Amino acid sequence: MRKLFGYVFIFVLGFLACAVILRTSGAGIYNGGATARGRETINQALRQPPRPRPTLVNSSAVADAAAKVEPAVVNIDIQGRQGGGGLRGLLPGGYRGIEGSGSGIILSGDGYVVTNNHVVAPIAERGGQIRITLANGKIFTNARIVGRDPRSDLAVLKIDGVNGLPAATLGDSEKLRVGDWAIAVGNPLGFNSSVTLGIVSALNRRNFRNDNEALDKVIQTDAAINPGNSGGALADISGQVVGINTAIISRTGTSIGIGFAIPINQARRIIDQLVKGGEVVRPYLGVRYSTVEEARERVRPGVVLPEDNEGAVILGTGGEPAVIPNSPADKAGMREFDVIRRIGNRTVNGIEVVKDEIQNHDVGDRVPLTVLRAGRTIELTVTLERMPRSFGVMPQEPQNDPELFELP
Repeated sequence: MRKLFGYVFIFVLGFLACAVILRTSGAGIYNGGATARGRETINQALRQPPRPRPTLVNSSAVADAAAKVEPAVVNIDIQGRQGGGGLRGLLPGGYRGIEGSGSGIILSGDGYVVTNNHVVAPIAERGGQIRITLANGKIFTNARIVGRDPRSDLAVLKIDGVNGLPAATLGDSEKLRVGDWAIAVGNPLGFNSSVTLGIVSALNRRNFRNDNEALDKVIQTDAAINPGNSGGALADISGQVVGINTAIISRTGTSIGIGFAIPINQARRIIDQLVKGGEVVRPYLGVRYSTVEEARERVRPGVVLPEDNEGAVILGTGGEPAVIPNSPADKAGMREFDVIRRIGNRTVNGIEVVKDEIQNHDVGDRVPLTVLRAGRTIELTVTLERMPRSFGVMPQEPQNDPELFELP
């Protein structure tokens, strides 16, 4: 009995101790509500101002950047004529009217403007009028084409007799990183001076075909680019132009978040040549080549190819010769199945290196080549010559999906 009484006493004492602990800690719950201390904590939380939602980018920074770029981006309208069949849309004299619009970037206060070649190409050969409208609404109708380059899809225009135009500040596209902010400024779908915001989605996109020409190393962005944006600015968050908007991929004809811009560093050299001489002079080697992996499936038995799969294999395609007759490569003694292992100071660890390195030189430069021929390493020197206009031009081909590549 005495033992049972002891158990009861310990149980009661423990129950009282738990009640005291719960009471003093403010953690007790009565009638489904909080204790006085608990209610005080909730009330303090409710009295606090809401925390600001995190922002992805400082809107003032975007506005400041756009304000720097907008004055230098212009609207370009073209009007011309071309021979036409049928009766619909004909102008007096049996011609069909041409109309189009795009964007451009003022390069200098004295009226030089860069745009896309495809913006002005429709009137370049048949003639027509170019009307340039500034962001402030001022209109110029005395613009002319200084030069254009279909391979890079760039053209330079000149507004004569002007000074003090708001010129863009050009940045350094080599410093771009995937994920950097991208601001597109242009005149999409007739809406003058429009600004859209996105990021740099990818860099150095290659072999993107625009008007049957292959554009190399373009910037991909998800900033909205639409028809009319062509030739407009792609700027960074500091308001410097880092690209020239040129094309989109779309099944609808409008932006789905995949746009492309020509890097400004790549455009500088083209622009400089167009301003100085009205055309672009490119050096060329005069060979057709493929990767080692592709060549293994096409070369005849007994041809020795490197086991490490590095280099560019000189190889003809579709009945075309591997080495163009009388080309710089031909004069230097290059042969089919040669493997270019080194060009200039660069190791050829991808076939794109060959084109990049050649285009980094000028006509007349002597470029050393390290070549693997029949398992032996030999050294050659090629003197670069001017690329013929027809070299590398792809034949017109019908596209399987004509809506896939839309020019804005």
